[in-house]
Amino acid sequence: MKSEFLIVARCLMETERKPMSARALVDLGQKRQLFSDNVAGKTHYQTMKSKLSVHIRRFGEASPFVRTAPGYFYLRALLNGGETPFNAKPIRPPKSQEKVLAYRTSELDLISTWQGVQTKWKRTSKSILTRLTPHYVHRFDVEQDNNFTQILTYVLVRRGDALLAYRRGTYNRVEKFLQGALCVGFGGHVVETDLDLL
Repeated sequence: MKSEFLIVARCLMETERKPMSARALVDLGQKRQLFSDNVAGKTHYQTMKSKLSVHIRRFGEASPFVRTAPGYFYLRALLNGGETPFNAKPIRPPKSQEKVLAYRTSELDLISTWQGVQTKWKRTSKSILTRLTPHYVHRFDVEQDNNFTQILTYVLVRRGDALLAYRRGTYNRVEKFLQGALCVGFGGHVVETDLDLL
């Protein structure tokens, strides 16, 4: 547990022995001088709430933290036998209204099909860009329709043998197994406003 907020929260819950709100945890932590001088975040209450919420959402029953009520957190190990964790409904991103670039799968397959990384790409890309007609389809619809293949950009940032990496958040539309995953690339759909890139 590397987060200073989570370490402080755990310490306070162990000593206070009661569920606490993010605000109460931060106020008491500051009063007892448990935070370092360079603690991250400008809105400490929101940061505390976010850290606890994400940890619970990401690790589920393996997380030492639980919600006992809306906005209240506690340690799973300190729950009484009659107490049950409060399961908050996850906040979902709104349905995307953007239109993304896609080609008809049947037409694309006539030019080329492959899995993984293709290093000889110039001829294939020229054929796709000159022979096929791109379609901009609502993202939600195309994700449910195998008749279209979405086009995405993807960039790796390298310095020597090192690759820049980041961890995905949990508030996004990607598959659940990708949420919180470590990634080595940056990319996304090509949308209508990117038309000039073609």
